[in-house]
Amino acid sequence: MLSCKVASVAEQGIKTIGQHFIVGPTPEEVLRGEYILLIPKGKRVVVLSEGGGDNAITVDKVEMQGLEVNVLGGEVQEKLKPFILEGLKPCNPIDYGGKAEENPHQIIPACCEICMEDNSVDIIITTGFFGGFKDIIAPRVEEFEKETSRKVVELVKKTKNLCPIN
Repeated sequence: MLSCKVASVAEQGIKTIGQHFIVGPTPEEVLRGEYILLIPKGKRVVVLSEGGGDNAITVDKVEMQGLEVNVLGGEVQEKLKPFILEGLKPCNPIDYGGKAEENPHQIIPACCEICMEDNSVDIIITTGFFGGFKDIIAPRVEEFEKETSRKVVELVKKTKNLCPIN
């Protein structure tokens, strides 16, 4: 069962532990009821990252858990093309290359929203350096990462049928 914290993330700001944003409830938050439980409707996963290695490892792990990483339809791929590096094919996993490093607030939520609109997607996993771009790019990127998280939380609240995982 997967759970994603929604209510207090948007209201209180994004909490971080090391490089990672908290996306699941802490035991205290469970007791206070500060999260909603999202159970994916199926086993179809989209993997998003800025690097091929992260994507390959994640796909292997996802498939080892009995989940599916299917090729996305042509219409979805066309919608994703503006958000990935030229020459890459957004079939799944999706490698948005270096485009998200300095602008995660523009790239990651857009890719998530496009995938959320596709009825053949149940779970979205973002992997890679998101949550740590501020450390490898510049401190100013931290606010963009927080904005990205807020936008993804809003998308989850709007759709309530997908579980994004970082």
